[in-house]
Amino acid sequence: MTLEDLIRLLKTTDDVNEIDQRRMEIADLLPGIEIMYDYNQQNSAHQYDLWQHSIHTVINLNRGLVDDMLYFAALLHDIVRPACHCKGRREE
Repeated sequence: MTLEDLIRLLKTTDDVNEIDQRRMEIADLLPGIEIMYDYNQQNSAHQYDLWQHSIHTVINLNRGLVDDMLYFAALLHDIVRPACHCKGRREE
C-alpha cells in the first residue's frame, strides 16, 4: 500500500470494515500506528477502541472532499493518546 492508496481508501470507502481489514497494510506504511489497535480509551464517552474510533471519524467525513489530507488527519487525530495516558495512583 502506498500513501496514495491509503488516501484513496479513506476518501472513497463508506465501510469501517474495509479500512479495518487493511490494518496490517496500513501499519506497514505507517509504523507505530499499531498502538491504536485495541487501545482501550478508558472513557465512557468512547464506545470504540482508539483504532475503531479513528476509522469511524474518517467514515463520518463527507466522501469526495477536495482536501485529501482531511481524511489522513482524521485517521491520525488521536494517535498520541496512548503516550499521553496518565497512570492513576491505584494499581488497577
